[in-house]
Amino acid sequence: MARSAWRSGRSSPAYCASPPWASGPLDHLALGHRRNLSVHLRKLEEAGYVAIEKSFGGRKPRTRISLTEHGRTAFDFNLDAIGKLVESR
Repeated sequence: MARSAWRSGRSSPAYCASPPWASGPLDHLALGHRRNLSVHLRKLEEAGYVAIEKSFGGRKPRTRISLTEHGRTAFDFNLDAIGKLVESR
């Protein structure tokens, strides 16, 4: 995710902690345009953090994103590091 989104508190890693989640609800995250979200998700997919599944529900395209095992491990590691940082203050 973009640094500006992390700093502003507009996105939360906890939001993606319970995979899978649909892309529709992500529209409210102030990450800019849908293209920006698409770029962020593609980068996460290329790094092996998320799996993206595209399908259609009727005539509407649907995208499901879920954390991979690698993504879950990285998320847990970062969450642990943040916890240690908070505890040390």
